[in-house]
Amino acid sequence: MIRDATILPVSGAPLPRGSVSFRDGIITAVGVDITADSDAQVIDGTDRYVLPGIVDVHSHLGVSPWPWVPGNSDVNEDGGDPLTPQLRAIDAFDSSDPALRWVAAGGVTTIMLLPGSANVVGGQGAVMKLRLGRSADEMLFEGAPGVMKMALGENPKATYGGRGQMPSTRMGVMALLRDALSQAQSYRARWDAWNAAPESERGAAPAFDPKLDALADVLRGEIRVAAHTYRRDEFLALLELSDEFGFELGSFHHAMDAYRLGPELARRGVGVAVYADAFGRKLEHWEQVPQTAAYLNSLGALVTLHSDFPFFAQRLHTEAAKLVRYGGISEGDALKTITLSAARLIGVDRWVGSLEAGKHADIAVYDKHPFDSFARVEKTFVDGQLVFDRGRDRAWLERTP
Repeated sequence: MIRDATILPVSGAPLPRGSVSFRDGIITAVGVDITADSDAQVIDGTDRYVLPGIVDVHSHLGVSPWPWVPGNSDVNEDGGDPLTPQLRAIDAFDSSDPALRWVAAGGVTTIMLLPGSANVVGGQGAVMKLRLGRSADEMLFEGAPGVMKMALGENPKATYGGRGQMPSTRMGVMALLRDALSQAQSYRARWDAWNAAPESERGAAPAFDPKLDALADVLRGEIRVAAHTYRRDEFLALLELSDEFGFELGSFHHAMDAYRLGPELARRGVGVAVYADAFGRKLEHWEQVPQTAAYLNSLGALVTLHSDFPFFAQRLHTEAAKLVRYGGISEGDALKTITLSAARLIGVDRWVGSLEAGKHADIAVYDKHPFDSFARVEKTFVDGQLVFDRGRDRAWLERTP
C-alpha cells in the first residue's frame, strides 16, 4: 500500500493525501480513507506523486538493444524481401537488454514491441510487461491483441530503391501491399471453405503458406495493423486499402502530418501515436508541428505519445508535459497520452492505464509532479512487484553511463 501521496489515477481527479492498495498484483482500492490490511507493507507517499505505469505504444527494446551494434540489432529483416509478415519480433527479443531496466526506471511498465520499418510488412509485434529478469514469453501481456507492423514512405523506399529493387516509390509500396492482401484473401477463402466442409468431404488441406497465413489473420481481424506513416497521402492510401480488404487499421505511428487529416481520423477511431516535438530528421518530418497531439485530442481522436528510442522512453512523462505547453492540452489529457489512451490504443485498457480497483498494480512513484522537469521516478511496480527502486538500485544507477 502507498499512503498519503498525491494520487493521479488518470481516470478521475487527483487525490491529495490519497492512497492506493494492491495485493497479488491487482489494485484493491484507490481513495483517501483506505485502511491497510494488518499484514500489508505500507510505503509513506508524503510529498510523492503516484501515477499508473506508463505505456509505450512503439518500442524496439530487446530487438534493437543496448549497446546498439550490428551484432545486437535484430529489428529489421531487410535481406531482400519487403514483405515479411511471418516474422515475430519476440523471436529475437533479448530479455537481458540493459535498456529494459533503464526504461523501467522511467516509469514505463508496458510496451508494444514492434519490428522496424525497413520492410513494407515488417512482421508481428507483441505487447509486453517489463517483468525484469523473466523470459520473453513470461513478459508477454496475457490477452493483448496481436499486431502487424506495416511501413510506408521513405524507409522502405530507401531500403529497396537503393538496390534497384521494388519498391522504390510509394506506388510500389501500395502495389506490393495490395497484391499480398489479394493473395491472402484467396488463401483465407480456401482455408475457410476447407474448414467449413464436412470432415468426410474435405480432402487434402490447402497448402500452408506462413506469409499468407499471417496476413489472413490480419484480414480476419485477429491481428491489428500498426502503420509507420508520416504523410497525409499515405494515411489516405492505407485507409482506402483497409476499406477495400476489410482489415482493422489499429494505429498510425509517427504520423507527423496527422493534423491534416484530424477529423477523418477522429471519425474512424484510428489511433495516432506521435512525438511531442521530434522532427526535422528527414523530409517526411518537414511539416510536423508541435501542436499535433493537442489538436487531435481536441477533435476527440485517440492520440498517444510513443518513444521509438530508449532515451525517449526514459522520459515520456516529460514529453507529455510538452503537450501542455504546445496547444494548451489539459494536464489530465496529457497524462492520458502515455497511460490510459496508450493502453486503449494497443487494446489493454481494461487491465492497465489508470489506477482503479481491479486493474493490474502497474504503478510509478515520482518525487515531484511528473510534469516537473526535475521529477524522477523513485519506484516502479509491475504486477505489484517492485522492479525499480531508486534507493535500492543506487549502485546500479551510479554505474549506468
